[in-house]
Amino acid sequence: LVPETAWNDSTQNYFWEDVGVDPSGRPFIFSNGRLYKKTGSLWEYNSVPPVSGYYPTVLVARDGKVHVFYHFLVSGGNYHLYHAECDPSLPSGASCPNAENLVTRPASQPSNPLYGNATHNSAVEDVDGNLHVVYGYYYGYWGLFYTSRTANGVWNAPIRVHPDVKGAVYRYFPAGERAPKTATAIDKVPQGSRDLVLVVP
Repeated sequence: LVPETAWNDSTQNYFWEDVGVDPSGRPFIFSNGRLYKKTGSLWEYNSVPPVSGYYPTVLVARDGKVHVFYHFLVSGGNYHLYHAECDPSLPSGASCPNAENLVTRPASQPSNPLYGNATHNSAVEDVDGNLHVVYGYYYGYWGLFYTSRTANGVWNAPIRVHPDVKGAVYRYFPAGERAPKTATAIDKVPQGSRDLVLVVP
């Protein structure tokens, strides 16, 4: 196996990338808003708007569609999880449909710190064509979310996987102060003059 150059463009940032392949072994590489694909012996690409390149995941589904998950910086420190679905038969230089901004926070919990801003992700497809996505989030502390999409394109509400401790709650304490003697601190994130502490009664 001899390495080859898929693309070389000094204007592009190739710091974040991921690769997926179809059943024939055709590779698809996502980096910085572009989905590169090999057609015959040539490499070409399709743009994926809105352009971003943070923590991508590429998944080639059984129907041949290429799914790209990545994180888009909306504002300082606030990342949203985006999903694009691209047709591999698009001509070189064409754009995939605009990526959708996935709802990573339940509508009933618009500011609950147990739900946070999306970051690193991973995705798989099951035998029925449903997509399963797990992603990290940050909202004063790290945690883990899981969501899924049915074969007909409907996303389910996200489920918080961590912390999955019965009765555990996050509470603020002055910086350096111990949690109450009646509780056990199992996670602590310093936030300036105070700490966000996960305590178990």
